[in-house]
Amino acid sequence: HNIPNKAVVSTQSTGDGEMKRRVDAEKALKKAERAIKESAFNAEEDHKTIQRQQGTIDMGNNKIKSLKRQLDEAETQIQQLNSKLRKAQNEAAEAEERADMAESSLSRASNRNRTATARLGRSDYVPRNARTRGGDEEEE
Repeated sequence: HNIPNKAVVSTQSTGDGEMKRRVDAEKALKKAERAIKESAFNAEEDHKTIQRQQGTIDMGNNKIKSLKRQLDEAETQIQQLNSKLRKAQNEAAEAEERADMAESSLSRASNRNRTATARLGRSDYVPRNARTRGGDEEEE
């Protein structure tokens, strides 16, 4: 009787071992499936994050392009304004030169006028042409 009991006990032991291994395998399978689902979820979240970041990068690049375009336009304006400034400075220098020349000319004319006025104001002054005529008449 012991032999069949041993076989039953051995079979039960083997069955219990198989059952435990099956339960352990099912637990391991569920754990692996959870890990796979979690990895898939994380991969999807990472993909969404990457898309958002790419959108942010694209907006930043567009902003940079816009700012570069504005900078180029501003530099062009600065060049134009500098050119106008140089032209105005040259014109001002030329006008100042002309004004100095006119002032000098006016000063010379004013000095001649004062000299002439001073000569006319003297009682002994006789204009040159009057002296020549007068002198000629006296000799006759």
